[in-house]
Amino acid sequence: MDMPLKFANILPPLPYNQATWNTARISRNTTTGELEFELSAREMAGISNVWHPTLVDFLCLQKIKSMGLFVQLCTLTPDSTHEHRSSTGKRVIAKMARFEWEIQYLAQENLAYQLLHGTDIGPRVLGQIHEQGRVIGILLEIAPGRAAGIEDLPQCRAALKRLHSMRILHGDCNRHNFIVGSGGRLH
Repeated sequence: MDMPLKFANILPPLPYNQATWNTARISRNTTTGELEFELSAREMAGISNVWHPTLVDFLCLQKIKSMGLFVQLCTLTPDSTHEHRSSTGKRVIAKMARFEWEIQYLAQENLAYQLLHGTDIGPRVLGQIHEQGRVIGILLEIAPGRAAGIEDLPQCRAALKRLHSMRILHGDCNRHNFIVGSGGRLH
């Protein structure tokens, strides 16, 4: 996953090889100034709406580059699920929550992709991304094409009307979120 800081450089040594914990609370000792940690195991929040038949472990995604806060360009590793072994090395878009508080945002987007699944609107959903069983994001096929321009405004308006008729509000209508593919198909 893409993290804003290189945490490995600043964290105290943690027992990463022990499967007995999934949460670390790190604080600074007020007397010594040293970092201390307290480990615990608890159920982490995830996207509760699991609707896609394919679940992909986030450890099977190899990051190529960050494309936004929740968005990464990735490839599927050879350890991917059986359904995606034929796609090993294929570039995909992964939209994932990095922190528990980000789940709510991805849950909304997950619902929108579920409503669009099977339509010709948007990129094809390849699966949902999980971390030890909890769903944390969605895996999308890359929609080939270019960002929309002023000449595509009528198509973009029509696409938004279709979304609104499905009771979906986009929330970030900018030219880079409309991809014009071959033959003028809008994604």
